[in-house]
Amino acid sequence: MKINDSAWRMHSTQPLQVQSLSQINRQEIHHLISLYQPLVGPLGVALYLTLESLADSPQESLQHQDIFKVMNMGAADFHWARQRLEAVGLLKTFLYSSSDQPSKYQLAVYQVLKPKTFAAFSQSSQLKTALLHYMGPGYFEQLIQENEAPSVDLQQFEEVTQPFKAIYSGIAANVNASDQNSDSSIENFKRTPVSQTVHKVINALIKRGVNHQLFTVRFMDELNALQTLYQFDEQTLYQLLNQVIQSQSDSIDYQQLHAEAKTIRTKKDTLHESAQSKEIETKIDKGATMKETSFPIEYTMTSLRERQTQLMEAYPDLREQDIQLILTTEQLPHAVFLERIKQGKGGFATNYEQKNLIELTKVVSLNPAVINFLIYYILIILNKSTLYQGDLERYANEWQQNHLEHVVDVMHYLRKQEVIRKKQVNPKRKSTTYSNYNEPIPEWMQMDNESKSETAGSDSVDQKFEQTLKARLEKLKRQEDEHA
Repeated sequence: MKINDSAWRMHSTQPLQVQSLSQINRQEIHHLISLYQPLVGPLGVALYLTLESLADSPQESLQHQDIFKVMNMGAADFHWARQRLEAVGLLKTFLYSSSDQPSKYQLAVYQVLKPKTFAAFSQSSQLKTALLHYMGPGYFEQLIQENEAPSVDLQQFEEVTQPFKAIYSGIAANVNASDQNSDSSIENFKRTPVSQTVHKVINALIKRGVNHQLFTVRFMDELNALQTLYQFDEQTLYQLLNQVIQSQSDSIDYQQLHAEAKTIRTKKDTLHESAQSKEIETKIDKGATMKETSFPIEYTMTSLRERQTQLMEAYPDLREQDIQLILTTEQLPHAVFLERIKQGKGGFATNYEQKNLIELTKVVSLNPAVINFLIYYILIILNKSTLYQGDLERYANEWQQNHLEHVVDVMHYLRKQEVIRKKQVNPKRKSTTYSNYNEPIPEWMQMDNESKSETAGSDSVDQKFEQTLKARLEKLKRQEDEHA
C-alpha cells in the first residue's frame, strides 16, 4: 500500500516502536542542547529524550497516546516536534506500508539518531546557516571558542608558498594554471547540486566575468543553505552575491555573506509585515468584517491587535471570549481547529470526522472561518461527541441560505434564534386583550388535578382523608390476623 501525504497524522491508538543504535552520552546531550535546541525548541528536545528512553523499555503494547499522556501534548504538538527532529537529522520515521489495514492500525517505527559533534555540525551548511539565523554570529562564535582552538586568520599573513614553475622549471607546462583553476572551479559548480535559482544567478555572474575561483564547493554549499532558509528570488540573490563579491575580490567572507543575507531577509520581513497590515485594513468594512482572500490568515502582532480593536469597536456587544474565538477561527486550518477542539474535550479527531469536513468544504461557499465556527458550534455549544455529516450539512445549509458571511453574523443569528425559541416556549399573555385558553387535559391528568384540589381545599379535608386512610389500614390488618 502506498503511503499518502497524511502519513504524519498519527492516531492516538496507533502502535509504535522506537529504535536506537546506542545510548546517548553526556557530551552528546550537551550538543543536543547547545546546537539543536535553538532549531527544534524545548518540545523537540523533550520528544527526542522521551523516544530515546523508550528504546530500552518493553514496546509490545506501546501506542502514541502513551507519549501524548507522558508529555502532556496532543497530536498537533507531536507532529510539530517530530517534523523538526526529522528535518535536522535526529529522527527517522517508518510506516509499515505493506499492510492493507487503515493507517491507525499500522505500526510506526521511530529511529533515534545521535546528535552531530560540533565539527560535523559546522560542516553542514544547512544546519549551520539555520543556527546562525536563529541565534546570530555571536552565539556561534561562542560555540567555536568552547569546542575548538582559535583559528588563524590567514588574511593577516603573506603567502610564501613556492609555485610549480619555480621548482619544476625544466618540465614543460602545457596547461595554463589559471585556466586549470577556472576549469576546476566550473567543474565544482557543475558537480555540486544547486537549485534553479542559484544556477541562474551563478551563470549570470560568470558571464559578467567574476573570478571563477570563488565558486568552490563550500561556496555552493553555503549558497544552497542560504537559499533553502531564506527563499530569495533571483534578483535578491544576485544583489546579495554582487555586494559580497565586490568587497572581496579574491575570497569570500562567509561571515559577511550570512550577515548580509540576514539583513536583507529582515528588511523583506518588515516590508511584508507592513504591507500585510495595510492589506488587512483594506479588507475591513467600516472596521467590522473581514473577507479573507487567503486562509488561514497569518496575523502579525500588530495586525492582530488592530483586528481585535476593530472588532471591539464595531461590536460592543461581543464579549472578550467571543472576540478571541473569532480570531482563532480566522487563524487555524480546519483540520487543526477540529483537532484542538477534540483534544479539549479529551478525545481526538477521527478519520470519519476529517473526511466529513473535507467533503463539506467541497460543496459550501461559506467563509472558512465560519466553517471553523460550525465545528465549534456542533462540538461545544450543542455538545455533540462526533462531527456527523448530517449535522454539518444541516447547519451549513441553513447558514448559507441566510447569507451569514462572517462569524459575527452567525453569532447574532444564533442569539436571535434563541430569543425566538424562548418566546415560543413561554409566550406572554395579556388577560385584558385575550381570553384565557385552557389546553385540553387528558382524563388521567384531570383526575389527578381534582384530587389535588380537594386535598388542598382545607384542613378538614386533610383530616378526613387521613382518617379514611387509617381505617383502611386497620381493616387490612384485621383481615391478615383472621387469615393467620
